[in-house]
Amino acid sequence: MTDGELIQPFAVDSYKSFVKWLRAQGHEPILLMTPYHHNVWKAPNAPTTKALLAVEPIVRELGRQLNVVVVGSFDPKGIGCREEEFWDSMHARATCLTRIGQ
Repeated sequence: MTDGELIQPFAVDSYKSFVKWLRAQGHEPILLMTPYHHNVWKAPNAPTTKALLAVEPIVRELGRQLNVVVVGSFDPKGIGCREEEFWDSMHARATCLTRIGQ
């Protein structure tokens, strides 16, 4: 990965192949994005924030291309999670997670 390149095409292709393989094995995958704490989003130029902003549309497009259900969001505001509903910057509490898919 070069400086400034957030997404590696081979990784996306590998993930697509994995989802197709799961289907071939009789499973119905669901793509789940769990939210990151509000503080992550307060630093728009941070590497994590840039990656999340780049990855979410790719996940949604993969769901569309592969006809796979996509639920959740990396952005807690889209789900309605409050700042106190996180254990840390990456791990939402059950009170937040129960809102996914509602």
